[in-house]
This record gives sequence, C-alpha cells and structure tokens, in this order.
Amino acid sequence: MRSVSRPWVKLRRGCALLGLVLVCCTALAPVGISAQKPTKPLSKNEIIDLLKNGVSPTRLETLVRQYGISFQMTHVVSNELREAGASDALMKTLWQLSVKGSAPAATPATPGTAQPPTPASASPVLQIEVNPGGAQVYVDDALVGSTSSQGRLILSQLPSGQHQVRLSLPGYRDYEQNVTLAAGQTVNMVTTLEAVKPAVSTPATSTPPTPAQPRLQPPPPNVPMETFYVAHDHGKGGQTYCMGWLSVGSGKVEFRSTTEPSHSFSYSLTMLKDYGPNDFYMVELGGFHVKAKVAGKKDQIYNFVAVSSTGQFLPPLAMTKAFRRALGRTP
Repeated sequence: MRSVSRPWVKLRRGCALLGLVLVCCTALAPVGISAQKPTKPLSKNEIIDLLKNGVSPTRLETLVRQYGISFQMTHVVSNELREAGASDALMKTLWQLSVKGSAPAATPATPGTAQPPTPASASPVLQIEVNPGGAQVYVDDALVGSTSSQGRLILSQLPSGQHQVRLSLPGYRDYEQNVTLAAGQTVNMVTTLEAVKPAVSTPATSTPPTPAQPRLQPPPPNVPMETFYVAHDHGKGGQTYCMGWLSVGSGKVEFRSTTEPSHSFSYSLTMLKDYGPNDFYMVELGGFHVKAKVAGKKDQIYNFVAVSSTGQFLPPLAMTKAFRRALGRTP
C-alpha cells in the first residue's frame, strides 16, 4: 500500500484542529452576541446596544450576573435602559449589582497577594409600585422623586431604619405608610391611590341658589354679601383641599367649609391685610388668596379657587371685584 505523503497528513491534522477550535468557540459564545466572551464588567452603553440588537433581557441578566457592570444605576440610567427594552427582572438585577459594587463574584485570592478590603454592608432598597403612575414620593416629608408612568420607583440611597413614605398625586388622596429598611434588604411597597372627586354645585351669585343639600346653603339672601363656591387649598398645590363657601360683605369675610368644618373662619374686614389673584402659586388654576392679620399670631393666609356648577375652575376676577366692593373701592 502506498503511504500518504507527510504534507497531506499535516494538512488533515490542521483541519481537524481548526474544526475543534471553531466548535469550542461556538459553544462558549453567548447566544445573540459575538463569539468573543466579555473579559470585563459590562458598561451601560454595551447593555443598551445588546438590547437594541435583539439580545433577550433574560440572557443579559445571566451575563451581568456573571461579569458584573461598570456603572452605577441612577433614575436617569434606569429610564434609558427601560426605553431600550430592559425587563423588570433585568432592572432588579442591575440595581442589586449597582448597590453591591457592580462586580461579579470574586475569584479566590492567590496566597501571598494583597487582599481587597471587605465591602461595607449593602444599602437597603425600597421598590415602590403605585397605581396610577406619576405620583410624587416623599420620604420623611422630603421629596425624593416621582414614579414612572407605569407607577414604579426604586430607591437605593435611603439609610437603614424606619421611614415614613407618602405618595401624592393631584386628584387622589395622599397615601402614607411606615416602612422599616435593613442593610441588604429589598422592601416592596405596592398600593393603589384613592381618587377624590370634588363636589359639584351651582356657583354662588349675589342671590345665593338653593342647593339640593341643605348643608350647602350660603348666607341668607337678606344679608348684603357676595358668596362664591370655592375649593380651599390645604397648602400642597391643590393636592389636598376642601369645598365650601367664601363670602365677603357686611364688614366681614368668612369661609364656611362644607366638607371640613375645622377649616372655616370669619374675620372683620378691618383685619384684612391683603387679597387678590395669586402671582405664582396655583396661578394656572385661578388661585386667589386672603391674608388676615390676627393679634398675637402670624398672618393667616388662605388660598382658594372658584368652582363652577360643572366642577370647572373659574378665573379670580369676580372674587377680586367683590372684595373691592366690600371695602368701598371701585371694582
């Protein structure tokens, strides 16, 4: 039998070796990305590019757990990743890695080499989910952010301990809850805000109407006062309020709340220090303020918005003219 020449043998062995290398590279390559494996933590831009190029969030979650990330999560970064297609599970993993130092599991140190310092305990994480979205979030009466349009907000910079969390959204009742956070712990806060619908009534004129409910009766018609149906702001930009009647004339100005009687007041016009349309506070709603000087106390300031019979906010011009008439000034 004729022997095969050595060059041909070398060529066949080289092809077999090349095939084995290609198989190994293919087996090691992550699904959906190039065959070259990451050798360092993934950056924010790399993750966004992979999401936009079709790599599934589930696959990326595996990769970031294996190789870590080289950036810190913030609410701005979170929004960018959401827009690129990141899932809730991927976002949770990225926040956890960001809090823990954004690095993969440490490799055992070689004897004789310097040991890295032990990281401090991870900060607690508070995950808020509220329906509807867009609510402002206060922690210990300090505004810390707003939930997304989907109603989510993740807070990872709060210290351990007990905190009071308040959610506020115009048209809904404020929601408050006490939470206790511990280092390394993730606490979920899930709730639905309760809608508040303002009472609807016929607007008051110089001759008060006869509402359906007796408790909404304005002052008697024989008293020369002008009366307006208003929403009284409680000092939070229209987020909480009560409804009632604001009257001026006969030497006095008074407010009678039909929903929260404790907010009612009555002052002599001699105590009136200022009145009129607001310059900046609640201007877009037609805000109108009344300031009274009370002996021994600081000035009392009240903000109102006139309300129509259909529940629409009205301009403050009519109230301004009524106050001027009550004070004997030309409207």
